[in-house]
Amino acid sequence: MLEVANSKCRDLVSRRLPFMGSNLWGVWKNDLYIVYSYGTHFPLWVYDPLIDQWFGNADKYSVTTSKQRSQSQPLDVTVKWFDTETMKRLTHGGYKQLASDRVLFGKPLDGWRRVTV
Repeated sequence: MLEVANSKCRDLVSRRLPFMGSNLWGVWKNDLYIVYSYGTHFPLWVYDPLIDQWFGNADKYSVTTSKQRSQSQPLDVTVKWFDTETMKRLTHGGYKQLASDRVLFGKPLDGWRRVTV
C-alpha cells in the first residue's frame, strides 16, 4: 500500500488505488473502493464499480475531516451524497444492497442529501 501525504492522495483516489495517508486511507473492500477518515466509522467516499458511481459523505465531523474530504475528493465525477449511516450501509454491499433493502424490507434511502461542497 502506498504511503502518501493527504495533500497528494486525490490522484490515487481518482484512480481507485489503495493508499495510506495520515488518518486517511483508501482500500478495496466488498468489491467497493472506500476512503475512510480516522476509522471505519466514517467513510468519506465509496465507489461502486457495478454502477460506476461515486458516493460522498455529506456529514460534517470535524475541521480535520472536512480538510481530508477536500484533499481527497475525486475530480471530474458526479457524486451522490449521503449521511454517515447510509454511507456505512453502502460499505457493506454497495448501492445494489441499499436498493435491495429498500425493495425487500422497506428500508428508506432517507440519508440522501443535496450538498454543495
